[in-house]
Amino acid sequence: MRETVRIDGIELTLVDTAGLRTTDDVIESEGIRRARAEMARADLLLAVTDAREGQAGRQRLAIDLPSHVEVLWIANKSDLLPPDSGSTEPEPESASGPLPLSTRTGQGLDRLRDALRRAAGLDGNPEGAFTARNRHLDALRRVEAHLSLAEQRLAEGAGELAAEDLHSAHDALGEITGRTSPDALLGEIFGRFCIGK
Repeated sequence: MRETVRIDGIELTLVDTAGLRTTDDVIESEGIRRARAEMARADLLLAVTDAREGQAGRQRLAIDLPSHVEVLWIANKSDLLPPDSGSTEPEPESASGPLPLSTRTGQGLDRLRDALRRAAGLDGNPEGAFTARNRHLDALRRVEAHLSLAEQRLAEGAGELAAEDLHSAHDALGEITGRTSPDALLGEIFGRFCIGK
């Protein structure tokens, strides 16, 4: 499932993927394959584990995460930890520490918003107000090339070819904005419905 949220005027596209595990089910395997593809394209991964599992839960999930994408660890169900658990989990501001969260009580949502603001470059540092990934720059270069070619084809009277170039430019922009393409639509169908269960 894909949702767009706004934080201080900046749009963030959140994609809820299938859980990662080994399975023999063909449809579930396709959902996991698509989840891995989404993660590889992400700017930031929100890796959610059960707070009661501690470090072991994070270690188990970390094996499946792409190494080139930044990860924000979230320890959900933190309200279920016993008060006298003596947890030695690092504070969420540390590089490796998980952000404690409870979706039931709302505890930690403000810290999550702050972490997303920082990841989007909204931390008060004007130099970080716009952070472009290499893949965004590559997509913009392709948009420019397709638009130039479309303009040239229109001048030559080749409207059908110009339309194809405009379609390609649109697809390249969609890689940045997260707009749904036909393949992404199939992913949403697989992600939203339990087929064959």
